[in-house]
Amino acid sequence: MISLTVLSENTVRSAGLLGEHGLSYWLDTGSHRVLFDTGQGMALGHNASRLGIDLAGADAIVLSHGHYDHVSGLPHALKQSPGAALWFHPAAWAFVTAPDSQRTTDSGVSSLEPGATSTPESGLFSPNPAGAGAKGGFVG
Repeated sequence: MISLTVLSENTVRSAGLLGEHGLSYWLDTGSHRVLFDTGQGMALGHNASRLGIDLAGADAIVLSHGHYDHVSGLPHALKQSPGAALWFHPAAWAFVTAPDSQRTTDSGVSSLEPGATSTPESGLFSPNPAGAGAKGGFVG
């Protein structure tokens, strides 16, 4: 059975969950688990825990585009599921890798984490879809 769970969204209808501007979904097909977008990051871990979802079980993380309210939870998601493949829209790559001085709420995250660096060589991200391989690459 396939299930789609909203982890983060503008509104909350259940006690104990957090709402935030942004979006994050958990897709479970029974054989694969995908974290689709990560929201702003303030609600992701809390809501996943409250809903009984272990982010460490993610097979893949997909980032739909490069806005802060869809990718800012990436640091938490990567810590929780370091083995997950990462698939992202090219604008998300630009957003995540932009210098802090060039990031805005419309085009980038404040930072992955203090002092963190991500490069194509790290294996987490690939700016070249042809060379993406099993660790992830571009979508969209």
